[in-house]
Order: sequence, then C-alpha cells, then structure tokens
Amino acid sequence: MMTIFSALSAGCSQVLVSDLSPEKLRVAESLVPGKVKGFVAKGGEEFEEMKQELDGRLPNVVFEAAGHHAVAAGAVKLAAIGGRVVLIGCAAEPIPLDAGLILTKELTLTGIFRYAGVYRAAINLLGSKAINLDPVISKHWTYVLW
Repeated sequence: MMTIFSALSAGCSQVLVSDLSPEKLRVAESLVPGKVKGFVAKGGEEFEEMKQELDGRLPNVVFEAAGHHAVAAGAVKLAAIGGRVVLIGCAAEPIPLDAGLILTKELTLTGIFRYAGVYRAAINLLGSKAINLDPVISKHWTYVLW
C-alpha cells in the first residue's frame, strides 16, 4: 500500500496493482478512487488485463514488492521500452532476470532494501496530509515515555 502512496505522491497519474488478495485490492482501489486499479494475480496472466487498462501500452514504471523471483522476472516483461523496474525488499531465492530483455528494452533496474535514506521524505509526506493512511492503519498504540 505504501508503494501506491509513494507512486501517486511522486506524480504517477495512474497506479495498477496486482495481488493475490481481492480484499487488499479493494482497499488499494479505495485509497485514491479513480487513480488505483486492482488486478487479481494470476501468475502473469493479469498483465494482458493491465495492458488493456492502459490502452495497449506498457507501464513506464513497475514496482515489484512481492519479493518473489517469478514476479520480479515478470516485472521486466511488463515494463515499457525505456522504462524503470524497481525491486523492493528481497526474494528468498535468486532472481532470474532476462538480461537480453533488459538490454533491448533499455530498462533501468533499481533495487531498494530497508528503505535506507527515505525516512525524512516519508515523514514529510505523512505530515503534508497528501495521503490518507486511515484505510491501512489497523491499530493504534499509546506511546508512553518512562
């Protein structure tokens, strides 16, 4: 969900998201109605539905946040020529990426792990009220300084 917020706050006009859980997709779509569209993950079969949503085009930026090697490999296939693929987190096993496809599509491949160096930007984004976190907050705790 935070990747969706980040993409929208960075200027993405539309976010397409894929997940195994229809409930998570409903929450994702409710975050910013009309800008987020969910697709049930079907082992890559959802990519065609996503392309149809984009009028046959491929996305300029693809974020892979599942941490699964097959999903990461699919992200490279889904990205548009000259696009960017961002791998978030880590996979439990090596990720087989098609170097030939990365080269011929002239993709930029970026990885991020543990969100190093982004805390100030995240805090500023939260403080700006540009995003509504209420749909993704499940519990509040009281912090007591002893």
